[in-house]
Amino acid sequence: APGVPPAIYLCPISGRIMTQPVVANDGWAYEHPALSNWIRDALAANQVPYSPFNGADLSQTQMQPHYALQVEIQRWCTANAQYFHQEGYQ
Repeated sequence: APGVPPAIYLCPISGRIMTQPVVANDGWAYEHPALSNWIRDALAANQVPYSPFNGADLSQTQMQPHYALQVEIQRWCTANAQYFHQEGYQ
């Protein structure tokens, strides 16, 4: 449906459209700040930051930018600008 973003464009932690998608060692894409905060908050509580998808330990994850997904999301936001607006996409 017009203006409804594909689920893959949404960060599984924040539920918002990703503007800085990264891939974690669990193989899933997350919004960079959301994943950083998820890991930081778990470690601050003396807990292991687990993947919300498969339970993988994310404490040593190497976040890799997901440029292809970022471009795809930007294109979708541009094409759906009349239905959707999020800061950073106009």
